[in-house]
Amino acid sequence: QSREVWSGVTYGLAATMIQEDMIDMAFQTASGIYEAAWSEQGLGFSFQTPEGWNDNDEYRSLGYMRPLAIWAMQWALSRRNSPRQEMKPEVSEVDLLRQHAGFTKVARLLRLPEEETARSIFQVVFDYTCKRMWM
Repeated sequence: QSREVWSGVTYGLAATMIQEDMIDMAFQTASGIYEAAWSEQGLGFSFQTPEGWNDNDEYRSLGYMRPLAIWAMQWALSRRNSPRQEMKPEVSEVDLLRQHAGFTKVARLLRLPEEETARSIFQVVFDYTCKRMWM
């Protein structure tokens, strides 16, 4: 486990909470990052949000991209407000059958032949033992 605060991971978790209908908890979680990184009483990272920082106010990787996960929160909120649309497959059934036929041909070509001589030592001992027992 890390002894750092990771802003991007926290925003990603908050976005997941929004999708799971835990909106109040999501904003409470994300507000901790806001208070630490953006507020006047915080660390003052503003537009150079680092990947992580510890309790000694030491940071690493200023301008890191993972904190952009805050936009995942916005996306999750906008998805909640939009009407659900049924997903329609973009591939026709004929195309699926054609792909399946092609896959079947490739699978047949790649199938290994069954050989009697390619037996493990355990299989040989087992066969020999069974033969001796039933004689």
